[in-house]
Amino acid sequence: MKMGMKNVSYSLKGNFSLLAFDYDGTLATGGSVAPSTLDALKDLLITGRKLVLVSGRQLPELIDIFPELALFAWVIAENGGVIHETATGQSDVIGDPPPAEFLRALEERGIEPVARGRVIVATASSYSDTLLTLIQSMALTHRVILNKDSAMILPEGVNKGSGLLWVLKRLGLSKEDVIGVGDGENDADLFRVSGLRVAVANAVSELKEMADWVTPGSAGSGVEQLSELLLNA
Repeated sequence: MKMGMKNVSYSLKGNFSLLAFDYDGTLATGGSVAPSTLDALKDLLITGRKLVLVSGRQLPELIDIFPELALFAWVIAENGGVIHETATGQSDVIGDPPPAEFLRALEERGIEPVARGRVIVATASSYSDTLLTLIQSMALTHRVILNKDSAMILPEGVNKGSGLLWVLKRLGLSKEDVIGVGDGENDADLFRVSGLRVAVANAVSELKEMADWVTPGSAGSGVEQLSELLLNA
C-alpha cells in the first residue's frame, strides 16, 4: 500500500543506512544528473549513509557520462552483471554472457542495435519475443529483462536485486537497511530486496503499484524530495 507524505515521513525514522538508486529516469534525465540532485545526494552522505548506484548501463559508459560516480560506494552495472567498488576500483563479474552462437543468431536475424557488455547483451524491447524464442531454442539459462524500450539478456538469477544482495552481504547489512529508488520495470527486482520502496513520479505503473511511496516529483526532483524527508525525519 502506498504511503502518504505524512506516513512515509514517519516510516523514514527507521535506520535506513543505505540508499540504492537507479540511474536513467531516476537520478538522471536525458543521461545527466542535475546539480540540485547531486547536492541532495551529498546531503545524504553527510548523514553517514551509503549510496549504491544500480543501472542497466555498462560501467565504462557510466564512468564517461557521470563524473560524480565516486559519490556511490558501489556501482551495480549491467543490471547486476558487474559490481564495482569505487574506493578500490575493483570490479566483480557475475555470470557469463550468452554464447557466440546466440550473438551470431541475432546478427543473422537483423536485430540491431545490440550492445554487448561483460555479461549483458541488450537491444530494443520490440525484439523481446524473438529473443525469448532464441533462448528457448538454444536451451540457454538466460532470461530477458525489460526496461521501458530496452530488452536485456542476462544469466538466470542475475538482476538488480541479486546485485544489491551481493553488496549487502559484503557490508553485513540486510534489506531492512535499504531504501530502493527506481522508475522502470527492471527496478522491480531492486524493490524486492529493499526495506522501503520509492518510485519517482515518472515510474511505470507496475513499479508504482509495488512502491511504498511515489514521490510527487519526477526523476531527480523526486530524489531531492526523498532526501529532504530523510534529513528532516
